[in-house]
Amino acid sequence: MNKKINTQIRFTRKPVDFDEVSITKFNNLNKELQKFINSLEIIDGDNFDSLINVENINIEDQYYIIERNGEYYLVNTEDYDYPRYVTKLIY
Repeated sequence: MNKKINTQIRFTRKPVDFDEVSITKFNNLNKELQKFINSLEIIDGDNFDSLINVENINIEDQYYIIERNGEYYLVNTEDYDYPRYVTKLIY
């Protein structure tokens, strides 16, 4: 799945703030990728001021979703302990 995500989604590398990440239109993704994204764990990010503060959360998966103020961000950690690649999902 990793290759499919990286070819269909343009992530922002090492973003600091939520407002500087790329945007991905969820409905434009293929159904298999939509299903994968819908299966990911969702982390409550309302207390995160920026993406710099998102470190050492208790997630073992490479991909997860941050929900913050009603907005959803797809995160790819590339096995680091912070959001290395991020895109905002627009539904």
